[in-house]
Amino acid sequence: MSVPPAVYGTTTLNLTVRSASGTLIVRAHGEIDLASVSLLTAVFDAGVAAGCDRAVVDAAEVTFIDAAGLAGMLVFPGAGGFGAVRVENPSPRVERLLQLTELCHLVDVHDRSVPMLRPLAWRDIEAPRSIAAAN
Repeated sequence: MSVPPAVYGTTTLNLTVRSASGTLIVRAHGEIDLASVSLLTAVFDAGVAAGCDRAVVDAAEVTFIDAAGLAGMLVFPGAGGFGAVRVENPSPRVERLLQLTELCHLVDVHDRSVPMLRPLAWRDIEAPRSIAAAN
């Protein structure tokens, strides 16, 4: 059984969905946040019902993501839970949130332009000019 190719959407998020060999493949366009994460969760649930045990999320076109969106994107309801989701081509916003939350290690992140995602250290975060000038 597989998920038929389809496009699901809200005013802020569109998901292009298909499956192959037990993997749910989701391409996200737009914002994954508290207001739209239920759409992603519903697509994940449909994937599990169709027999998928893992997911790949192409996040290249995610323009905004918050903590609720990140949580929804990282937990696949199948047997795997954390780690059953692979994030491909994370947009700069997704990459930054993964680094800031130090959740890089919980997902298999693939991006040909970045050798490896790592959590940000405080020295990596640029201080506002007013603070930097005071030091």
